[in-house]
Amino acid sequence: MINTIFPEICNTTFNKLFNNAKETNQTQFLTSFFPFGEIHDQSILSYISDYEFAEVLELLNNFDPLQASSKINIKDRIRIQMFLYCHIIEVDLIYHILFNMIQTIKRQPYSLKIFSIRKRKSKSGEKGSKKIAESPIEKIKALTEESEKLGIPLGNVFSEFYLNTLRNAFNHSQYFIEQDGTFNLSQSLSQFAQGNARGHYTAEAISHFYQKSLTYIKTFMNSYNSHIKEFMDGNAYDTNFGKIEYSMPIHRGWGFKKIR
Repeated sequence: MINTIFPEICNTTFNKLFNNAKETNQTQFLTSFFPFGEIHDQSILSYISDYEFAEVLELLNNFDPLQASSKINIKDRIRIQMFLYCHIIEVDLIYHILFNMIQTIKRQPYSLKIFSIRKRKSKSGEKGSKKIAESPIEKIKALTEESEKLGIPLGNVFSEFYLNTLRNAFNHSQYFIEQDGTFNLSQSLSQFAQGNARGHYTAEAISHFYQKSLTYIKTFMNSYNSHIKEFMDGNAYDTNFGKIEYSMPIHRGWGFKKIR
């Protein structure tokens, strides 16, 4: 069961990040909500945001009655919860938006790539180069460290529900589930890692992480929608891609179009 503190942590953290970014640079703040590169059709700036968010919500809504059903056995319920948990973690658009909100507050340029902040050597041996964060754990580390410098610690959000070992075990099929719903990480149970306390997760623990991941994504979407709502008045607003304005819904949700 999720206590009332975590939803408040999510809500406060996301809202503070969005509000500070908007106050720093509204143009880039809006740009961060519409992550497009040159290969995309910028005449419909909401395409990715709208469709990806709608898709993940539809997925969660469709599976929720199934995993909550008393007719499904405990092992299948765990499999469904882990599938949805990992899917939520892989929603890259959220990482992108959060990263560019941080960039905006820092008065750094908008970027289509999330960089790790750890200094590493490049292949040429150059010191001080930055590695592009590709996996969720790398993106979360980058977001955590950069947000802490701003006093808006995203780490307080991700540390509540994200376990890299859990995500990797399920994604790479390195697990097995017992009849009582205990989720076992295969690698942690090998002869080289016997006694690893993180090798077992009860059905209750899996449900706990899953429910917190739901809180994370739904709170983010609520904050996202509340901050974009004020720009849905039909007026033109500046972004790095040019001026945009809200129009009548053009697909599954609202639509922002670039003014040609």
